[in-house]
Amino acid sequence: LTPNYVGGVPAFRTPDGEIAWVTTALRSVSAAAFTASGDTLVAAGNSFGGEATTLSFLSAADGTLHGTINVGAPIRAITFDPDRPYLYVVTEPLGNHPELRTYETGSYTLVGRAATRCLAGCPTGMTVLADRDEGVIVIEHNSGVDGVIMWWYSVPAVE
Repeated sequence: LTPNYVGGVPAFRTPDGEIAWVTTALRSVSAAAFTASGDTLVAAGNSFGGEATTLSFLSAADGTLHGTINVGAPIRAITFDPDRPYLYVVTEPLGNHPELRTYETGSYTLVGRAATRCLAGCPTGMTVLADRDEGVIVIEHNSGVDGVIMWWYSVPAVE
């Protein structure tokens, strides 16, 4: 997804790289993830540009907007849990304290929050990874700063 495409945000086909569709519901995107089935693309963005504070649920086939959730804070990273029914969203609330938010994927209801401190200066980039075992890893990485900081959060084991 490319943030400054005139008229909206395009999605590209693989392997030819042609534009598959353009959503005019978004003007900027900071993070995106597909559901496990691949039929839905969840994009963190905004319809007016600027900070991405909204999760948009789009059809992966044609970009139809199915719904949105206003998270109320800048979204830095998102991913789906490969084994549990959760969507993990990393936000940067006021005070620049990164927060991991957990949404249940059936209703996309917020079911958990865990905050950390910004230890190496406020991150310019963040990544979130869901471990197949019992954890979620949030990685802070700053431009111009050596190294990264990783936060590990435990989640219930899959039965």
